Order: sequence, then structure tokens, then C-alpha cells
Amino acid sequence: MARTATLTETEFQSQVLALARISGWKACHPHDEPGSLILCRPPVLLFVGLKTETGKLRHEQREWLEALRARESAEVILCQPGDWEAIAERLARRDENLARSPPGTPFTELRPEEKRERYKEQQRRRREGGACRT
Repeated sequence: MARTATLTETEFQSQVLALARISGWKACHPHDEPGSLILCRPPVLLFVGLKTETGKLRHEQREWLEALRARESAEVILCQPGDWEAIAERLARRDENLARSPPGTPFTELRPEEKRERYKEQQRRRREGGACRT
């Protein structure tokens, strides 16, 4: 697999789509909005925003994510390649009794120092042979 620092948004999206489908999710992405996925595995409807490690949300993307997050029936996450383990864990989890975030709760976005620390930890695990990537 390509190193996470060099993944394009399209490559990352392909990997997340493949993992979602293997994990039993129905998956699609709007063709006019690269880096956006809609995943469904009842009772969960999951909207996923994808960015490269250095990617920034455009104003329109932030507005969409915030609007979706305001809906009680939707779960919204924003992911980067360095979040791979958390993505895999989320897609594997079954949510029959889903606890929803209250409407208006901001979507999760890591601060830059958290991203750096997470990335360093994943690189260390990969060197030691402990990271699992598809």
C-alpha cells in the first residue's frame, strides 16, 4: 500500500469504499463531490468526509458537514489516511442501539498536534509490524 502521506483523496476514497463494502455497508459517493461518501448499514446512515493528510475543508464542505450533523438521524465523520485504524474500527462496529450525538454537535476534527501524534504512532507501529492496513 502507498504511504499515507502520499495518498491522493481519490486513492484514499477507494480504500475506504472497499473496506466499507467488505464490512457490509451499502456505499456510494456523489460524483460532483469527491471525498464524500454516503454509507448505510441499517439502522446507521453515515456521511464520511475524506481529506488527504494536508487537505483542508472548503467552506461549502464544512457547511454540508455541519448541516448533516444537525440531523439526529445522521452520523458524520471527517477522516484522513492517518485515521485508518479508527475508520476500520468504526466500519466494523455494529450499532443496533446507536447512541446519537445531539443535533448541533460539531463533527470530529482533530487538531494539528493530535494529527501529528496519531501519524507518528501509526508510523512507529508500522515499523514494528503491528499496524494493519489494506
